[in-house]
Parts: sequence; C-alpha cells; structure tokens
Amino acid sequence: MADQDIFEHLKQLFASARAALRPILPKRLRGDTPVVPVVRLSGVIGISTPLKSGLTLAKVARPLERAFGMRRAQAVALVINSPGGSPGQSHLSYRRIRELAA
Repeated sequence: MADQDIFEHLKQLFASARAALRPILPKRLRGDTPVVPVVRLSGVIGISTPLKSGLTLAKVARPLERAFGMRRAQAVALVINSPGGSPGQSHLSYRRIRELAA
C-alpha cells in the first residue's frame, strides 16, 4: 500500500470515528457551537482606594487578553458596571480593546 493510500485510509477512519463519537460528546466539545467570552468589569475607572481597586488598564489587561485570545471566540462581550471616572484611563482601555479586536 502506498503512503498516499495509507493516509487516505487513516483520514477516513478518523472521520468515521469522529462521526460515531459526536452524539455522545457534550455540545461544548463538538466544536460547532459559537463561543462568546464575557469580561465583567466593575468599579470606578482609574481611581483606586485602599478598600477597592479601580478599573485601570493594568487591571483589565489580563482578562481582556484571555477573552480575545480564545481560539473559537466569535465575539467578546463586555459587561461594565461603572459610575465613570478618569477619561484618560477610559481611553487607554478603549484603545487596548480595539487593538485586541483587530
């Protein structure tokens, strides 16, 4: 049997095994369901106090990078609960989000 024939045979074998296992796999492992990670941010933008830290670029960078780094993510949802705060920190976060989205 030639190498190409072996490769085609293995390819068909894996395809049939995948089709047989598909009904018993959880939906999240099938690979055909859309993934939308959610990043929840809460607090005053840019202001930190000893009891509660504010939303700064340094604090939100890691969760944003993890969400945008997911392989099958169709979109990223941001849930922001903030009374406002620093326009400078807000703009820095906005620019980072746009960079990651591109």
